[in-house]
Amino acid sequence: MTEQAGKIPQATAAVMEPRAADGMDAAAMASAAAEASGLLRLLANPNRLMILCFLLEGERSVGQMEEMLGIRQPTLSQQIAILREARLIGQSRRQAKVVFYQLRDPKVVPVIRALYGVFCTGTVPAAPTPGAAQGLSVAGTDSVFGSLAASPAASSGSILSNSAPTDCGFMAIVDDT
Repeated sequence: MTEQAGKIPQATAAVMEPRAADGMDAAAMASAAAEASGLLRLLANPNRLMILCFLLEGERSVGQMEEMLGIRQPTLSQQIAILREARLIGQSRRQAKVVFYQLRDPKVVPVIRALYGVFCTGTVPAAPTPGAAQGLSVAGTDSVFGSLAASPAASSGSILSNSAPTDCGFMAIVDDT
């Protein structure tokens, strides 16, 4: 038996080990998907989503969050505890009895900004069109999406612009039908 007989040809090995277009193997993709789905579960609560969006502007006190978001203190405290446990937010400082929180996980920032852009400003962040590399077309994705940088809120340097966060589509559900 020759030395080559026990080796798998490179083309066959590539078929046996599935990879995403960016070279990520299936195990790494599964791990990333599990992490992403965990984040999405946390974002599935409207109150937690509003808190995270409000904290994009910087640290906020519990009183500021209660006033601006219209979430009653017991509910707010419960949702803050969940976000703290998940390490998405953390206490930044305390002034006497006033506690301030800020975002802690940098991974959440682009996700919240993208959601804000899509649901609050109507701007979709720039992203590659699915299947573009293979010449495929997906309905409704004929062109590259607009950038959040083109939105008025982004150009003012403020994700919330001059409007209250409750004006946002995912912060106050509005039926447009």
